[in-house]
Amino acid sequence: MAKKNSDFMLIMMIFIGAIISIVLLGSIADQVAAQTTNLQITNSTVAAPAVNATTALTGRDLLSTIEVYNATDASDAATGVTLTEGLGTNGAKTVLITTADTGAAYAGENVNVSYTYRPDGHVGNSSNVSITLLITLFAALASLVFTVSMVWLLFKGSTIM
Repeated sequence: MAKKNSDFMLIMMIFIGAIISIVLLGSIADQVAAQTTNLQITNSTVAAPAVNATTALTGRDLLSTIEVYNATDASDAATGVTLTEGLGTNGAKTVLITTADTGAAYAGENVNVSYTYRPDGHVGNSSNVSITLLITLFAALASLVFTVSMVWLLFKGSTIM
């Protein structure tokens, strides 16, 4: 009877360990993807700031050629309204929209912006991205080692084999 009870406990450990590792692995993979992926905003409507003022937008690093258009006429480029990288009010690096003197007609008006950016917490260069991707690999390997070792213990002490 004690043998069956210990086998049942090992099976429960395998089951619970597998569930926990799958949940954690999914979470780790999502976080790694968020830190290594460039994102894109297309035709997002924002209010252009006052002349010579800036407003922070979503993103940390501005990557692409950006487009700013009049929100009511998508073929009309909003001259004098630009997107740049800079520091936001909290001191963190961010994407900024700026209205220059030449864009006074757009100040306070809605404009559409399209750009590609890196999110906050993004891992920059390729060697850091490779190391970050190893986190997911080692988490999967740890899950596999746990499961295999528990199954090995189950069959090593079991009378089934």
